[in-house]
Amino acid sequence: MSDKESRPRNSEATKAAILDAARHAFAANSYDTVGLREIARAADVNVSLVIRYYGSKERLFAVCLGDAAFDALLRDVPRERLARVLTRLTVMAGRPGLLAAALAEEHGREAADHDIDAAVLAACERVSRILMSSINSRAAMPLIRERLEADVLDHLVERIGGTHAREKARLALALMVGVALVHGVLDDGSPPSGAAHGDGKPPQLRLTEDLMRAIIEELPGA
Repeated sequence: MSDKESRPRNSEATKAAILDAARHAFAANSYDTVGLREIARAADVNVSLVIRYYGSKERLFAVCLGDAAFDALLRDVPRERLARVLTRLTVMAGRPGLLAAALAEEHGREAADHDIDAAVLAACERVSRILMSSINSRAAMPLIRERLEADVLDHLVERIGGTHAREKARLALALMVGVALVHGVLDDGSPPSGAAHGDGKPPQLRLTEDLMRAIIEELPGA
């Protein structure tokens, strides 16, 4: 009998270790290339325990995607500031400290004294990385689609409201995902840079906000 099989374990601690290993694996690699044995090795457990607690890679991936509460980052944001907040979620993705400060500012609080839940923010960042890592996986796509619709798109539709809310929400989400993909390929995680406009915003932030505002505001004649 191996050490892994004979060593006494707390079931909740074991489940947590497996889930943490899966989060890291799916954030770093595509769903297609991650295996349960790899996750088991990282969690220092036998693969049979992974199957016992989570059933399959598909189920484990779904649990990892369910970590985030994206709606919590948009809660209580006035409608007129929604484009600004979505822009910061888009451009500051992968920059947790800057994102937390930017969201605190949008919520009307000083960055040094905000009450944005750090755990919520970290979970949203983590799930975003998992989504981006497997965005091209045909096997993972049904799970990703389900999670994006339930946790992001439906909340955007509710917050945007008005005419053509779902179409606007889909375009806003497309902009967010597209910018995140470009960040993943081209950026090094540093803050947005470049010569600021008259409003003091870096060009990337200002231009993205202009696009986001054009998407979610009422259409002329609607």
